[in-house]
Amino acid sequence: MTGLESNSERIARAVGVTGANGFVGSAVIRWLAANGHPAVAFARQALSPPEPAIWRPLAGLEGAQPTVDQFRDLRSLIHCAARVHVMRDRAADPLDAFREINCRGTLRLARSAAAARVEHFIFVSTIKVMGEQTSDGKPFRPHDETSPQDPYGISKAEAEEELTQLATETGMTVTIVRPVLVYGPGVRANFAALAKAARSGLPLPLGNIANQRSFVFVDNLADLLGRLSVGKLPGGRIYLPSDGPPVSTRHLVREMARAQGRKARFFPVPWSLANLVAKLTKKDEFLRRMVGNLEVDREHLNAVGWVPPFDLAQGLTRTFAETR
Repeated sequence: MTGLESNSERIARAVGVTGANGFVGSAVIRWLAANGHPAVAFARQALSPPEPAIWRPLAGLEGAQPTVDQFRDLRSLIHCAARVHVMRDRAADPLDAFREINCRGTLRLARSAAAARVEHFIFVSTIKVMGEQTSDGKPFRPHDETSPQDPYGISKAEAEEELTQLATETGMTVTIVRPVLVYGPGVRANFAALAKAARSGLPLPLGNIANQRSFVFVDNLADLLGRLSVGKLPGGRIYLPSDGPPVSTRHLVREMARAQGRKARFFPVPWSLANLVAKLTKKDEFLRRMVGNLEVDREHLNAVGWVPPFDLAQGLTRTFAETR
């Protein structure tokens, strides 16, 4: 980019990012800036700090159709904004609340993008469209049958179907990215609870846990999304990004403790007893999410030459850098 380029010329090669103030969206904005690609940030509020993206307000995905002018001259649009999984949902009809934003809202946004001749729409979906867990040694693959189990997963799966049809109707390339659990600085919910337990130094009942789970560091996910948006990876596909080979929860906790300057300690507990205690304490969903199997295949990533910049240990070190 030279100093003679006008603002409109910079925008003409820009990548749009919805949910740009969010956990994933902000990481994508950073990746685009670090790699010299102009970005347009779509969010309710301006970025803080405002650089390195041009901000365009996007009030929300409920009801109103975004204007076509908002997306003119963008080469691609990464759609990160969503109604995310809610542990204690107070909506009168949770499924319809998820559908309104994640499905109908996404379709309104995508139709406006297609009308603005955006070439590539990248949809950040979720691994939950494929189910909640995998069988031993049988990782999810991109074209496995979907089997969402909750309103969040259902709404994302329905959006994928609608977007696929829209791609056929309009010619706009649609790429679907289904992340596994995303972690990074500021991560919350179950991952944060497990990290707190690892930091405590107390013995944990994971001594005989040998499950297999895949995870993805937020900067690795941003790298994949960014490369897709600027044509460095092929679009029109389904991607299941991860940091690398799956690991057991015990291995994850050991690495979490190490990244926080601690040493993990474990003791064995029979699965039947752990399951009973979890049910009695209403932690059975937490146990399933953290101790069950959820693996994703990496052959499709290897085939396109995508290698995550950070492995699990490096991702965790960066995640907990401030807690050491």
